Amino acid sequence: MGGALSAQTEAMSPEETFACTATPDTPGTFNLQTQREKLVCLTDHGSNIRGDAETISFNTTFRIRMQARFKFRLKANKESKAKEKISRKNLDEAAGRKLDDNEVQALKKARMQGDYHEKLLLLRSKGKHDKYA
Repeated sequence: MGGALSAQTEAMSPEETFACTATPDTPGTFNLQTQREKLVCLTDHGSNIRGDAETISFNTTFRIRMQARFKFRLKANKESKAKEKISRKNLDEAAGRKLDDNEVQALKKARMQGDYHEKLLLLRSKGKHDKYA
């Protein structure tokens, strides 16, 4: 084989995986390291790909580009949007009574800030609908 890279098997083995490390000199570029701790490089003006380079150089530095639909998206963003949405009916049921507009706004704001249960307990204690409040 002598350093030339090829992919001829159907299953992916550890020999066909690469560790991606950021290049210290140039931000936004990476080096691909093989299992044998050699670097993937381009030779002959990019026509030949090899996996036997020992040092970081221009030929071993890659800029990896990806289509937007494959980029990782934070799920926390979706969870926070779902957390913001709560219906008035759900708030009325949680409080045990019909709430006025100011109380609904206060509970929605508390839900976004993270102290929803404390505010709900205060509302329940005001109305004396909770024997534990």
